[in-house]
Amino acid sequence: MHQLLQDIYAAAALKSVIDYSQQPTPALTEADFAWVQTLV
Repeated sequence: MHQLLQDIYAAAALKSVIDYSQQPTPALTEADFAWVQTLV
């Protein structure tokens, strides 16, 4: 399943469309957003 999601992500080129440095809508708590930043 993990590989399938990675393949879909790569095929859709989401990295070039989504700005992961910005808060999502609805916004995360500051602690959650800081945690997410360690993953991307």
